[in-house]
Amino acid sequence: MTLPTAIGLDSSARQGLRATTTAVTVIGLLVAMAAAEHGVGEVVQRPAVSEGPFIKSWPDTVVFERLNGEPAMTLLPDPVVAGLVTIALSVLFAWVALRNGAMHHAGAALLVLSGALLLAGGGLAPPLIGSLLGLTWIAARRAGVRRPGPVRRRLARFRRVALVVASASYLALFPGTVLLHWWYGVNSAALVTVLGLAAFAGLFALLPAAVAADRLQEQSQP
Repeated sequence: MTLPTAIGLDSSARQGLRATTTAVTVIGLLVAMAAAEHGVGEVVQRPAVSEGPFIKSWPDTVVFERLNGEPAMTLLPDPVVAGLVTIALSVLFAWVALRNGAMHHAGAALLVLSGALLLAGGGLAPPLIGSLLGLTWIAARRAGVRRPGPVRRRLARFRRVALVVASASYLALFPGTVLLHWWYGVNSAALVTVLGLAAFAGLFALLPAAVAADRLQEQSQP
């Protein structure tokens, strides 16, 4: 028994799965960007002792008012230190996302890095999405999974649309809303809510659709 089979992986799963690999790469880079942006906000704050685990990455910053100052949590004693660690972890997360198709344990690495980002100061949403990417990577590479049902087969056809909706909505949320405020003074809570819902809707459609598309492709091969 080979090592990949012993741990629930097969060679075709590791070498193929283009839809899942693409989804993890694109969304993973957006996660890294969002987490790094939290880190930058923490770095530019004055050095101070953090009061409890919950902080704001951009406190008293007008362009982030509608995002409630971008809440985060950290176990580190100073927001500046938290920001530096968060930026370093974000760079590492981006590297894993870019290399996920060639890494044997990319799913586990994304999960570990997501947990580290949560505890360092990388915000709340980026680590959550990063964890979903890690779980999706692991699920896509499991051997012996049953053929997707009719609902997921239909969903697989729209994986590219879901990828565009998710990534465009995240980019519109940040840096889009920040740029709108700087250039035109737009500061709409409704816009932030709509973009956030669209981003998560696209994400929750994309991940199972990508896995289903890869599974169908794998099972159609002789």
